[in-house]
Amino acid sequence: MAVTYHLVTYFPHVTNYPFSLWWSETTRYYLASSFFAERIYGHDLPWVTMHLTRYLMQAFPFLIPDSPLWVHRLWQVVLRFATPYLTGYLMARYFKLSKPKVFGIFVAWAGLYLFQGPVFYHLVVVLMLAFWLVDSSRFWRTLIGVALISIFAGFSRINWIPMAGLMAAALYFIEKAVPPGGWRSVLRYLLQPVSWVLVGVAVGMATQQFWVVNSGNPEEVFYSSFTSYLLWDRLLPNPSYPMGILPHILLVTGPLLVFLGLVFFAWRRQVHFIRWLGLAGMTGVLFAGGLVVSVKIGGGTNLHNMDAYLSLLLLIAVGIYFGRMVNEDNLQMVFQLPLWLKAAILAVPIIFVVSFSGSKLTPLDHQAAQKDLARLQKYVDQAVAEGGEVLFISQRHLITFGLIKNVPLVHEHEKVLLQEMVMAKNEVYLDHLGAELAEQRYTLIITDHLPSIWKNPEKTSLAMENNVVLKDLVPLFTCAYEEHDRLLGGSLDILTPAAIVTCGQE
Repeated sequence: MAVTYHLVTYFPHVTNYPFSLWWSETTRYYLASSFFAERIYGHDLPWVTMHLTRYLMQAFPFLIPDSPLWVHRLWQVVLRFATPYLTGYLMARYFKLSKPKVFGIFVAWAGLYLFQGPVFYHLVVVLMLAFWLVDSSRFWRTLIGVALISIFAGFSRINWIPMAGLMAAALYFIEKAVPPGGWRSVLRYLLQPVSWVLVGVAVGMATQQFWVVNSGNPEEVFYSSFTSYLLWDRLLPNPSYPMGILPHILLVTGPLLVFLGLVFFAWRRQVHFIRWLGLAGMTGVLFAGGLVVSVKIGGGTNLHNMDAYLSLLLLIAVGIYFGRMVNEDNLQMVFQLPLWLKAAILAVPIIFVVSFSGSKLTPLDHQAAQKDLARLQKYVDQAVAEGGEVLFISQRHLITFGLIKNVPLVHEHEKVLLQEMVMAKNEVYLDHLGAELAEQRYTLIITDHLPSIWKNPEKTSLAMENNVVLKDLVPLFTCAYEEHDRLLGGSLDILTPAAIVTCGQE
């Protein structure tokens, strides 16, 4: 029932509504279109600067020339819905669940569990590849598998680069006993998992550096996550995330942590402490790292930055529950869960999906949207007729899908990248943008409505993001451009050059 409900909640996302359904929705399709830029726009584009594998996966519908917007929305629903459950299927195969009922329940539960982050579909691929290529009994096969998976991770997200090695190491700590012989045996035992992790990190980092060097983008745009503001108050309940990151992640993983705690106390003398230390250390590092990334400005409104922690914890708990852990005599051990704990483990992902899933879309007015689209086309036609450049900061997909016609694409300053550069305090990027605006390079600019008032972070959701944009970005526009019109009920600004430029004046 929960899986069916999960699927049904996505149905409203498959629509031919021409404008974006939420802040970054159609940006994803535009970025995916960059792989087919020559055909769509008549010229190549630089590589995307974030989540390259995500947009590569989303690009498949562009293999069909002139595929409409609703097809891309449908494909995104397929990716979002199918990949977590496919991962559950591969896990069930890996752990050799032979009873059909247990197999089916586990696949459904694992899919719902991964959606609690959510763990995004391009990152879920890392898990799928690991359960296909990793074998803790075969060092070289696993080493090659980790290297291949880390190439994919290197093109995905920097904090997922170690994941293939960590997953291989976790399976090794679960499935392999420490040979007798003292500390030398311990060091020899650790050689394999350490090798997998180090090789995975090295290959992943080399891959990412290849991406940076060959992307056609300035190097500094790739490292914004290291210079962004950190909002530590988002760890606890706050207006942007009423549950708070820390209470929520402890709630959704609490039953698994209780299970692992009971296992440790029951088996602590039967399993070498270095194996417990390895499992706990890796999980703890991912937990702490996820918390830090989650408080980066622009985030902290769900658990998706806890994705690596959620994934590794799943692997460890499931591996132990299904009897893959051996003691130091190489005998498999099975822990019998109390009924109340088993019920809690099964119930939490279901409760999460029922409570937090579901379409949050406001009713779509297709007739009004078509009128706004026609008005926007007139503004664009006039600007192009005057020989000017038109900058779509937002709603750029309108060019991608031919919903706005006869306008060349200006690829700079797409909204997600622009927002990231503002949040990261990238002065080089902002100075360049400011110079372009001061020169009134663009005859027409289409952007989400620029904020005009300061908001109280203690009372308003995403107030800090609003305030940073108000302070560091809005003045770059208002000194050289003015609001000509507003579409979509006031949420989309049409900007034109101001008669008087005041940029640089005190």
